[in-house]
Amino acid sequence: MLKNKLQQAILKTWSERGSDHFHLEVGLSGGVDSVVLLHALIQLQPQLGFQLSAVHVNHQLQAPAAEWAVFCQDLCQAWAVPLRVEVVNVIDKQRLGTEAAARAARYQAYANTSAQAVVLAHHADDQMETAFLGWLRGGGIRAMAAMPAWRSLHARTLEPLIWRPLLGVSKQDLVDYAQSWGLENVEDPSNSDETYLRNWLRQQILPNMLQQRSELSHKILAGVEQMQRELAVLEEIQAQDWAFVHKDDVFQVSKCLELSPARREQQLLYFAKTHQLSAWKKAQLTHFVTEIEARPASRHQIVLNKDVVFVDRARLYAWGAEQRQAMADIRMLGQTKSGANQDFCVNTLAMSECIVNTQIGNHWRLVSLGLLKAEMDAMRYKAVSDRLKQAKVPLLLMDLWPCWYGIETGMVLAAQLQDADLRLQHAEAQHVLAFLQQYTVVKNQHTEHRA
Repeated sequence: MLKNKLQQAILKTWSERGSDHFHLEVGLSGGVDSVVLLHALIQLQPQLGFQLSAVHVNHQLQAPAAEWAVFCQDLCQAWAVPLRVEVVNVIDKQRLGTEAAARAARYQAYANTSAQAVVLAHHADDQMETAFLGWLRGGGIRAMAAMPAWRSLHARTLEPLIWRPLLGVSKQDLVDYAQSWGLENVEDPSNSDETYLRNWLRQQILPNMLQQRSELSHKILAGVEQMQRELAVLEEIQAQDWAFVHKDDVFQVSKCLELSPARREQQLLYFAKTHQLSAWKKAQLTHFVTEIEARPASRHQIVLNKDVVFVDRARLYAWGAEQRQAMADIRMLGQTKSGANQDFCVNTLAMSECIVNTQIGNHWRLVSLGLLKAEMDAMRYKAVSDRLKQAKVPLLLMDLWPCWYGIETGMVLAAQLQDADLRLQHAEAQHVLAFLQQYTVVKNQHTEHRA
């Protein structure tokens, strides 16, 4: 009976998105939840026809972490399930706490999968905890809607997916299932550390509440499902607004200002999420909105946390901390007169309009377009700058844009974003190229995102 309950829960959500060609990769921590999930999927594999593997993420935060990895390896070997082990370094760069940093590292490891979906063992108790956490942390409907059964792992791609088939199954059901099958598991002692807000909810608040009012669990989960339905409607409106404020894949400030203040704020938040900017506090969002409304058409930049948003010709462009550092490197390289540390060989380039495609074997000097104003004739400068304008390079970046000056020929090559094939010999130049590649991603980015 218990076996059927778990299988029915899995089949119910499987019918929404799954297909027999899927490769599923189970996130296997070694805890009872993920062990039960893997076991249940093995039972269903002949019926549903999917390919099955597992991934274990070693966060290196607990002394027995290596032992947990060995446990997962032995379990998967016994069950004939291929296992991928990912060892990660948890670094709290944004000072969000060890738990959040570990989650980010874990999901980055999941992203390395070749599977169509990563399957996670979050259950009904986890769902209630997540909804309460969203409320206690001051989140809105998106936070309190907790976890959807299916979502894209990446903001910009449809696959891989995250699948949570056990959201309708209680923790006790999973424990009973493990006992009925005689399944072994490991225990993470950090799960009982009540210094973490989630564990405090799990150990103290929710058990005491449900002990007094057991029927509340069903009402809480029903409320979460209702918020998810309402969130889906809001996301449809948000996507329509997103299409409205975009033209040629660029955020149009004038279009955004036509929206109501609430929808305008949502689009700017959506802009930040789509471009993977750091999390903003309420005061920073207010500052961002105020700056956009006060100077929609002027040419300026807005610094938020470690991110930079450019307002240029009533359009928005954004780069995070890594791209901001790359811009600083471009500025540094462009201001350096000597080409001693900036020479590299060019393989094949699609060049500016004034230069034909050719095979180049001589050495080149990396400089900014602004520096070359004094070293080239006005006609050639105009040809290069016009080409960059066509590529919608913000004018604020124009003078910083890297160019390659032929020391022997006097020819000028401007980076052409997607169509440059460069073999760079120096780390500084590679850093600049990474910036250009990121610019291309940002410029073309318009895929919908679900939190």
